[in-house]
Amino acid sequence: MVANSTTLQDWLRAHRALLEAERRFADLATGFAAGSVTQQQLDQAHEELLALRMLCEAVFQKAVATIGRSD
Repeated sequence: MVANSTTLQDWLRAHRALLEAERRFADLATGFAAGSVTQQQLDQAHEELLALRMLCEAVFQKAVATIGRSD
């Protein structure tokens, strides 16, 4: 069985946002290593990344909890 489509779609959106945030963070980390990004910029992106990771996990847990239930 799979999670209902609403919660699954919520998780997919959160997961896509997380992947994009991880890509941006990697770009910023590269820029930081090259000296073109400040510590403050890197720290801000890191905080946003951590928040998205927590959101993604919470939405995933909700999706898993709805396995077998209909919309």
